[in-house]
Amino acid sequence: MMLLNCRYLGSFFSVVALPIFTFTLGIIGTLIWQEFVSPPTVSLCQLAQTPYFYMGRTIRVEADAFGGFGTVLITDKNCNLKDTAASGVWKAEDFEPSLDVQKLYSESKSETYQARILITGRFNPNAARGCYVPKAAIRATKIELKSEIKTELLEKRKE
Repeated sequence: MMLLNCRYLGSFFSVVALPIFTFTLGIIGTLIWQEFVSPPTVSLCQLAQTPYFYMGRTIRVEADAFGGFGTVLITDKNCNLKDTAASGVWKAEDFEPSLDVQKLYSESKSETYQARILITGRFNPNAARGCYVPKAAIRATKIELKSEIKTELLEKRKE
């Protein structure tokens, strides 16, 4: 009788438990791969269209960046939405950008900076109120320059 029960137990394990375990392990491996090894590359337009799908996920975005007021904003003017697709780029606590990228974050009253950048970081669609800055932000863990930084002088107001 004991031999019969062991035979059924082995059959149950190979037919039911092992495939479920293998499937679960594959899903977990895929999620870890996408989160830490190779996060998905998305456009800023995709983020604007489906912000809650990417909420809290690590993503990569290539976009035009503007800086010079102590913060960096990215935009996609080619996105065919009612509003311009835009996001803030915040530095993660443990992230220290290269000297070139730090220029985008510098505060200047006389000039602004522009460049094409590739950001890797965690996306938050409700990072700010959105009054004077975009609501969404990416907390960057890596920023790569894809073009040279261009400097543009601000025009002084006549008072």
